[in-house]
Amino acid sequence: MAGGIKEQDASFKSGNINETMIYRSDGSIIKNAIDEIVLPGDMIEVPSSLPVVVYGFVNQSGGSNLFRYYPGYTARDYIAMAGGTKEQGSSFRSGNINKTTIYRSDGTKIKNAVDEFVLPGDMIKVAPSVLYQIVSGDGIIRMLSTLASIGSSAYIIYLVTQEK
Repeated sequence: MAGGIKEQDASFKSGNINETMIYRSDGSIIKNAIDEIVLPGDMIEVPSSLPVVVYGFVNQSGGSNLFRYYPGYTARDYIAMAGGTKEQGSSFRSGNINKTTIYRSDGTKIKNAVDEFVLPGDMIKVAPSVLYQIVSGDGIIRMLSTLASIGSSAYIIYLVTQEK
């Protein structure tokens, strides 16, 4: 006996027993197998109800980025479910799918994880693209314009002090 569904706390169970599946040794699959007899060699799967979270530079935002766990799905699949990487008008994508990071519920961090398989409770972060970092409010262009402004101010001060 496996001991039933694991409880995380009084209000949340980490498995959905109604969606239990049995994988028979002959290759057949029985869905919603809660009342089925388990035979020798069978594998039993009780799907986790811990959600997968997708955040960062994706088209959907907020609470709509909580997704059900699907075995065999990769970070790329969940990013697609979140509407893909964020676009800045029609000019460019501000999300960089290749710099996706997965944060596992056990504290593990996987970088460049777009094609990694996702586990229940994973958090998937889509990083900003390099182009977005350059042209955004805190990007290199803003820094360069600030430096140019400081440089031109210093030059004007120099010219003014040379005339006296």
